[in-house]
Amino acid sequence: MKLSRIPTRKPLYQAVQEEIVTLIRDWDNERPIPSEASLSEQLGVSRSTVREALQRLENADIVYKRHGVGTFVRKQSNAIATSMNYLHGVESIIRGSGKEPSLGRHEVTVVTFDEHVRSVFGDQVVTRGIRIVRVYCADDIPTLYAVSYIPETVLLSELDAAAQEVYQLGQAGESLFSILAGRFDALVDYAVTRIRAVMPSQEVLSELDFAENEPCIELNQIHHDRDGRVLIYSEDLLDPEVFELIVLRKSIK
Repeated sequence: MKLSRIPTRKPLYQAVQEEIVTLIRDWDNERPIPSEASLSEQLGVSRSTVREALQRLENADIVYKRHGVGTFVRKQSNAIATSMNYLHGVESIIRGSGKEPSLGRHEVTVVTFDEHVRSVFGDQVVTRGIRIVRVYCADDIPTLYAVSYIPETVLLSELDAAAQEVYQLGQAGESLFSILAGRFDALVDYAVTRIRAVMPSQEVLSELDFAENEPCIELNQIHHDRDGRVLIYSEDLLDPEVFELIVLRKSIK
């Protein structure tokens, strides 16, 4: 299979990762994938970039290394696996698992924040912003229900205009991370994530094929920029039979 040279519109490691996933989608898992040197030459990027992309795929349990032999594709279940050690947009997570991402429900509205949301942003002066409701699909199957809040202090234009722009860019396939970085000069650097099991609401049940009497996974996430300012607060609901969360844990020495 001939690989395409990587465009420069997105982080290189992410673009390389997506190209490798395309390459290995129907790969024979009995033989190693091309070497770092071969991938580097075909994609027109450095070996260090290829190495980072492969490391992320290994963290996500999509590939594995056999010392002295090469890197192999791990036999996959239908689960969408993602490493919790890195920040990925949902679209990248779905695409990285060999599935095609798309949006089902997509709404962007101007809202007045309730007390809980205001407390997350840590500024009682911030009372308004936009609320984004998205249902993410993998191969046209709804898999994740996400509600996100962005305060007016992060948006650089009048709220109604900002909401319309976020909606249009989202419809065009842009992630919230890329919209904030490209349009509002706000770059997400890290997130604090709390993971818990919750019972899905009737609204969520109407959107996703969850079992009514079984809990789902909630990711409660607060996204910060490099200076610690909160850019996005989100509540994401995942089906545990669809998503597999992977966490790298190291011993304390």
